[in-house]
Amino acid sequence: SVEADYPYNAGATEYPGGSTCGIMTKGYIYCKVAAAVTRDTVPYFLDATGQLTANGAASATALTGAKFMTSAGAGELAEVYINL
Repeated sequence: SVEADYPYNAGATEYPGGSTCGIMTKGYIYCKVAAAVTRDTVPYFLDATGQLTANGAASATALTGAKFMTSAGAGELAEVYINL
């Protein structure tokens, strides 16, 4: 399951074949950030941990169309607006 394999486990089967899952493409969500983030910056998805941060590392993917709505310190919750 997703919960049992957090942080991301590349070998895990997250959903059985033929099942459905919810995907958020627009709206607000809260997440725990890996490092300090600043409001109105683009979130980056850290491939190794599945967490979000505010700077692009070599193994991070920019979430264009999303932005941090609040500032937060490492390990704190930040509000993110998603419009993918």
